[in-house]
Amino acid sequence: MLDSSQRQPIVDTSRSPHVRLRPLPLEAVKLADNFWEPRRRINRDVTLPSQYRHLEETGRLDNFRRASGKIGGTRYPWDGSVEINVESEGRFALMLRIPAWCEEGAAVEVNSEPVAAELSPGSYANLRRTWRPGDTININLSMPVRRIECHPYVAENAGRVALMRGPLLYCVEQTDNQDVDPRDLVLNSEEPTVRFEPNLLGGVAVLQAEARSAAPGAGWEDRLYPVLGIPRKGTLGPTPPG
Repeated sequence: MLDSSQRQPIVDTSRSPHVRLRPLPLEAVKLADNFWEPRRRINRDVTLPSQYRHLEETGRLDNFRRASGKIGGTRYPWDGSVEINVESEGRFALMLRIPAWCEEGAAVEVNSEPVAAELSPGSYANLRRTWRPGDTININLSMPVRRIECHPYVAENAGRVALMRGPLLYCVEQTDNQDVDPRDLVLNSEEPTVRFEPNLLGGVAVLQAEARSAAPGAGWEDRLYPVLGIPRKGTLGPTPPG
């Protein structure tokens, strides 16, 4: 039986000044009608516990535990080191994906010995050999922070960059930067630093970077569509609001 009363919300918004909704325990929600209440009760008492047992028995929940670092194997996608334990025996090929974003620095080892397989970004490393239970494969994928820009025709993203690390796209949250409008931030040229926060969302890697605020000039606060003035030769710009 799942007991949600003792669980913390996935995202604690109780102290955020920007959130009007507040998390409630499941049993605090009461439905008094004859249509939804029986269905909610069946979901709570039968469906959800049954699905939970199925995910536990098939090992699918362990995949999330490995990703969060709660059990051994890997902390991917927060870390580029992935460990695979072989349980079968025989001669066969294992095709290991080398992601396209890992443009350099990929390495593969079998039982702590480097392998000579071709490691090309966006393809598969072909590991064909005689395998035995207990063999260990270690994949190391370089995860530098990358600045990504859009095609110039994507007008919505003109003048913007995205930060990616590994397969993950990062964003700036207003709740973490309450003294500035995120649209005004301009990143400095220094490389962002990476740190792992084990108590945030079950354990995530966060980026920290230096930036400056480049807000629109004075007079734009209440003007969305100012009338263009007569430009000087070689220039084009709006009439200063006044």
